[in-house]
Formats: sequence, structure tokens, C-alpha cells
Amino acid sequence: MRTKDLTKREQQVAALIPLGITNAQIARRLRISEQTAKFHVCNVLDKLEARNRTEAAAKIGALVIPKAPAPITHIDLGWPWLP
Repeated sequence: MRTKDLTKREQQVAALIPLGITNAQIARRLRISEQTAKFHVCNVLDKLEARNRTEAAAKIGALVIPKAPAPITHIDLGWPWLP
């Protein structure tokens, strides 16, 4: 699953799911009806193949958090006297 598979509105809703807010709160934040918020939440859960909001939040986190870069073992500042 890629975020581009979600519509722009679904991406906005998906960003709010990990906050643990209700459909009513999502609706107020996005200035849409509660029924429309519920519709988008259901679409997000379906597209992420998540059984519930908690599972969706975990999957959303995995989509937006980049993989950690390799650890820095040496910083080269161009000074020959530093190891």
C-alpha cells in the first residue's frame, strides 16, 4: 500500500486516525459531515487492509516514517588531525 493509492481526502483522514479521534472530531477538523468522515475512514481501513483503527494507525505510521539511515560512524570535517 502506498499513500498515493489513497485519495487526497483519504490521506487527510488517514493522518488523523493515529490521533485516536472520533469521526465527529475528524468531521469538524476537515469541515465535512460526520457521515462523510465515517465513509472516508472506512475507505482508509479497507485500502490499508486494516481490521480496526489501531491496526490502521500502525500501518499509517509505517508508511510515513522513513527507514532509519545507516548510523554515522565518522564525521569528516576536512580536518586531517581528527580521526
